[in-house]
Amino acid sequence: MEYGSTDKEITQINWDFSFCGRNIDERSCFALEFAKVHSQKCVEVCYDANTFMLNFDNSESCIADDVEDFLREKGLTKEISVLLECTTLGVSEMLLLMQALKDIGVVRFDALYLEPKHYTHKPNFRERHHFELSQSFDGFIGIPGHAMAFERGDRVIVLCGFESERVGSAFEELDMMGKDCKLVFGMPPFIIGWDKSTYTNHIPVIDTNGISKEFYYVGASNPLAVYDKLSRAYISLEDNQKLFILPFGTKPMALGACLFKVQNRADNLAILYDHPVRKMGRTTEVSKWNLYRIIL
Repeated sequence: MEYGSTDKEITQINWDFSFCGRNIDERSCFALEFAKVHSQKCVEVCYDANTFMLNFDNSESCIADDVEDFLREKGLTKEISVLLECTTLGVSEMLLLMQALKDIGVVRFDALYLEPKHYTHKPNFRERHHFELSQSFDGFIGIPGHAMAFERGDRVIVLCGFESERVGSAFEELDMMGKDCKLVFGMPPFIIGWDKSTYTNHIPVIDTNGISKEFYYVGASNPLAVYDKLSRAYISLEDNQKLFILPFGTKPMALGACLFKVQNRADNLAILYDHPVRKMGRTTEVSKWNLYRIIL
């Protein structure tokens, strides 16, 4: 992990390929410009959960099951250097690209994430702990290669962010039991005080669904800590029990979850995701640049 208040404080490096998402706010502009300047080829990737298609540069598409073959055809080999620009990529894109990289034989890649300095609040002061981050959700649609049918009694690990309604929706749509659900909070947070907003927002859903109050804590910008927590939860599974990960927290937390899933392609481990459509202008300014050096 490398970090700094500007890109000048992290090791400058050039990549053969960088994969990024769409420009939705101020920090996205900085992240995309950095990726374009330091990459021979910068590719925009967008996943459609309803069609299971990945779109590349708004010009070419492939189904999620064929990402590896598609990237090979575009010249991606195990020897090339790759950057995943996670500020702009969504969780689904991150997971599918990471799986394709591993299947191609890429041993290491880098991931960039720019922390926000401010999130957009809802205008009502009474909702000062709530932020306007998503404009809609596609719902819990399985990501090809990483989905399973949920059954009562399976274990659930929720990486929590500000939007507690996402956890509530999971209980409504799935046959989840509170006693089998563990919440993971980002502590320390990006900005002091944001952890309070996350806790406050989740109190109603915790009480309503009887979720265990034995919480886990990981650094909001530390994917390795998430990986470690998931490893411990996974090895403690009982016979015939499955583990489902709901990556609703920060992008670095989701990065750790995706890495754990890709490194453990087992038939009792899955990602559950509700595919939010992120709101334009959801953040302003940049707090910290994070560059993660990851070995598969």
